Order: sequence, then C-alpha cells, then structure tokens
Amino acid sequence: MGSEEELLEGLDESLKQQVNEIDPPEAADEGSSILENSEDGIKDNEDQIKDNGGRKKKNQLKILLIVLGVIVVLLVGLLGTRSGRNMVYSVVATYIRGKTKAPEVTPGLVETTDTGETEVTPALLVDDEEEENVKNYLLFGIEEIEGGGRTDVMMIASINKRDKTIRLTSLLRDLYLEIPGHGQDRLNAAYGYGGADLLVSTIEQNFSLPLEGYAHVNFSAFENVIDLLGGIEIELGKTEANYLNTTNYISNVSERHVTAGVNLLTGNQALGYCRVRKVATLGGENNDFGRTLRHRRVMTAIFEKYKEKNPIELLSIMNECLGYVTTDLSAEQITEIMDSVIEDQIFTLENDHIPQANMYSDYYTPRGEAVLLPDLAANTEFLHDFIYNEPETALAVDNQSEEFDTLSEQ
Repeated sequence: MGSEEELLEGLDESLKQQVNEIDPPEAADEGSSILENSEDGIKDNEDQIKDNGGRKKKNQLKILLIVLGVIVVLLVGLLGTRSGRNMVYSVVATYIRGKTKAPEVTPGLVETTDTGETEVTPALLVDDEEEENVKNYLLFGIEEIEGGGRTDVMMIASINKRDKTIRLTSLLRDLYLEIPGHGQDRLNAAYGYGGADLLVSTIEQNFSLPLEGYAHVNFSAFENVIDLLGGIEIELGKTEANYLNTTNYISNVSERHVTAGVNLLTGNQALGYCRVRKVATLGGENNDFGRTLRHRRVMTAIFEKYKEKNPIELLSIMNECLGYVTTDLSAEQITEIMDSVIEDQIFTLENDHIPQANMYSDYYTPRGEAVLLPDLAANTEFLHDFIYNEPETALAVDNQSEEFDTLSEQ
C-alpha cells in the first residue's frame, strides 16, 4: 500500500510539473488578468449603453413634458378667455351640425301679387336692441302615427341675454291663423301645407316675431332621448295616473304602472303623458291648454336632468341624441347659442302659452271645425312682453283686434 501511495504522489507531482510547464503560474495570472480586464471593459460598455439609454429616455420624457406643458398653456390660454372658449364652442358646434339631420329642401314662401308676379313675404321684426339681446327658435315635434305628419308640439324657445333666462312659449295647435298662401286654418296644418319653412313664416307673420331657425324630432326619437337621460321626474295627479294606466296613451302595456305623485317616467310613459288632453293636469288645466302644459313640464324636466349630468355623460348622451334632430341652424348659430348660454350662465327656465286666457274665443270654421280664434293684438303684445321682458312697442296691431271682434261675433 505504501508503494502505491508513493506512486500516486509521484504521478501527481509529475502532472503538476507538466501543467506548470504548459501554463506557468505567472502566465495564468496574466491570462486571468486579461480576462478580468476584458470583462470589465464589457461591463463598462454595458454601463455606458445603459447610461445612454437612460439619458435618451430622460430626454424623451422631458420633451413629452414640454409638449404637454405647451398644450396645457394653450388650453389655459384658450379656456381662460371668452374668445378662446368661443373657438372651442365652434369646434363642438361643427361636430353637432355634422351629427344632426339637415332639413329637406322646401319651396320658399311666396304670395301672388296683383301683377301675377311672386315675391317673398318678409317677417315683421322687432327693434334692433330686442333682436340683439333675444334670439327665438322654433321647436316642434311631429306625430307620425298612421302615416300622419302633424305638428302637435310647437314651442318658441327664447334665449334672453339681458335677463339671463330661457323662455318656452307653447303655441296651441288649434290656433286659427292666416297661413300665407292658404287662407285661415289651424296652426298645425301649416307644416302639412309647406313644411317647416311655411310653419316658421306663419308664426313670424301672425305674431310679428323673428325666428332664427328651428329644430324638430319625431315622437319615437323623443322617447329615445328621454331613455338616454335615464328617465325624467314628473308629478302626476290621481286622475292622470289612472287615465294613463287604463288607456293606450302609454303604448307599451308593461309600462302602464304609473302612480299619483312623483314618477320617474320612461320615454314611452313620458310620450303618453304629453299626448293626454282629455283629463285635467295636476293643477286643473284641461283640454289642449293642459296638454301644452304637460309639454312644458316635460321640457323643464329634461332641462333639469341635463343640468345634473357631468360633461362626459352629456357628451355621450349628446352624441346619441343628435342623430334624432333635424335642424336648419348653422354651426355659427349653434356656436352663438352655446356662447350665450354658457358664458352668460343662462340657466333659468320660464314658460307660458299662446293664446292667453280671455284672449281668444271658441270658434267654428265654415267647415264646422272647432278652433281657437285668438285676439292677435292682445296675444302678440303679451308674447313680446313675455319674451323680451318689456311691453311690445315695435308694431301697430290695432287692426288685428278689430278683425278678432268681427269674427268672434259671428
């Protein structure tokens, strides 16, 4: 065993000597040093690359922050001034105009003169100061049940910058008025004779009131708009609730479950409510006066619901609703409306109706139709006073009272 151990030790020593001859300790140390230096160099390069990448990212971040800062400054500059905000309103108005429907082209209003020629009949206007401070727009709804096209909802929306109010004036559909080129008839017949243009001209000339433009929806769109808002709150009387639950005014049978008191009405329920005229409203208004009062209550409820929404919700709702609206308003006019309402903070809503009590008589036409014959002089004076918040002084309308007295005696 001892000789074997000595032999192994000898071999071990011999191998060590051979390894040292091939790679002496000094050389090994040098090689190790070179390797270490090489690794250090690689690490240095990697560190430099990382350093450069980090600096590049930092530079990009700085540039991004600078760009964002510039955008913020520009936005603050825009939103910080009325003219700047007006630019924003203009962009939004252009979008709105693009989303709404354009009206179909209808013939202009004409009358035949004594010479057989035709001429456009101008609207009678208020004075310059009134026209500058107040803008009037016609809003109407078209009932298309069984293929009909009646304007059973007609309102004048007046934006008064002077006293910061929006005023809604309902026009009863059975008003017996002169429809240019068609003689006397119900107001809601004007649309059937000549579309929105003739309806606008009829109102302008009978009430000596300039209208800047119009917007209208049909009844199915009206339902959708209210549903998009999440419904509207309306207070019903016991008689109203019972009538709505037992008739087909609410067309969806499953929704005939309204109650006396405050209800969150769906679009279908609200439409049924708007159409009722055979029972009195909460407060006692009856017939078409009660029906138009319901219209105004619904419009007020919609207005209040819109005021509760945040800007993001409003944009989403607006995006959906606009496709239901047909209007002849230009982007510039829409910009002006937004500027007036937002900048002047016009958030107060008032409402009334034409004709006023004791300013009309029940009348039967030569065809035997029951209509409302208005005293145009008295109603025009009231309308101007309500809309412009001052007595109507721009027009001489005494002859209209004479005509009213003559017809009402027949």
